[in-house]
Amino acid sequence: MKRLVILLSALALLAWPAVVSADHGTDSVRGNVRLFGQIEVNVSARSSQAGSDASGRVTFTNTITDPNQTWRGDVTCLRIVGATATTAATFYTVARVTDAPPGDFAQSIHVFGTDAGKFAQAPDTLAAFTSSLPAPPDGACPVPTFSGSPVSDGEVTIHNSLP
Repeated sequence: MKRLVILLSALALLAWPAVVSADHGTDSVRGNVRLFGQIEVNVSARSSQAGSDASGRVTFTNTITDPNQTWRGDVTCLRIVGATATTAATFYTVARVTDAPPGDFAQSIHVFGTDAGKFAQAPDTLAAFTSSLPAPPDGACPVPTFSGSPVSDGEVTIHNSLP
């Protein structure tokens, strides 16, 4: 019996590099949510586990206006923390505005929130806003300190790569 335990432990250690390499050290967040019945946010962002090499897109639409006002941007940074057995994953991403409503001076779109997990009783959260300040450079995303508003329509999915 003792030999079997040692053998299984050795096999697990041999398989560990395959598990780690399958992760590729990439953090990511995907979300398609509606907030307060009038704001639609779509986010798809990726970065290395260190928060560099960020890429992706963010779309922020205010549907209460006629016509809808939409801002689009390219992700410049992504920071993810958490995602343990007892802690929800939290993210903060910022996009440089590439398309905005006429006359609008926004330079960046900020999106932050949480992924409560597949079996959690609490909802995911999300918040988004535009800013006249430029987006931070790659690797300089703020640490997520806010959780946002509960998501009642849509979902946020966060992947925090292994350390």
